[in-house]
Formats: sequence, structure tokens, C-alpha cells
Amino acid sequence: MMTRKEQKALAALPEKVEVYRGCGPLNKEGFSWTLDRCVAERFPRCSRFYSTEPLLLSATIERGMISALKLARKENEVVLFILPNDDEITEEALPLAA
Repeated sequence: MMTRKEQKALAALPEKVEVYRGCGPLNKEGFSWTLDRCVAERFPRCSRFYSTEPLLLSATIERGMISALKLARKENEVVLFILPNDDEITEEALPLAA
């Protein structure tokens, strides 16, 4: 699932990692997050994932919660199979236009 470069990058992350997810109210519980806030802010505004109520979720998680780190599309995507608890997630409404 990861290249050697991605495996090394994942291992080099600190024990506590800030992750972000751009979404709408109906898809908050997804497995794809990112290490880059700007990337997350784009997702609910792009045509494929467009939401009329864009949200930015953020959480500080343990590195061990990350199943994979994907760097190929410059999204710094992290795949989580253990999602943060609701009380660990900060939810922020985003404006419709960037």
C-alpha cells in the first residue's frame, strides 16, 4: 500500500500528528485525512466532493492510528482505520468560496 519513501516518511512523523479532513455534514466519518490543512480545505469545494456546507475537521492523533501515508498526488493523505473519537475532533465551518 505504501512505497518505501512513504514508509520512511510515516516512520519519521512525530508520535502525535495533526490531521485534517475537508468534508460535508454527510461524510465526516471517512478514512482519508491529510497532514495539510490547505489540502483539506479544498476538498469540500471541488466538484467531485462539493458540499454546500463545507467543513474542516482536525484532530491530533497517535501516529499508530495511521494505516498508510500516500504522497503521490501531493495530498499528504493519511488513511486511518482507527478514527478519532468525536470529542477529539474540532469541527470548523468553511466559507463556500476560498
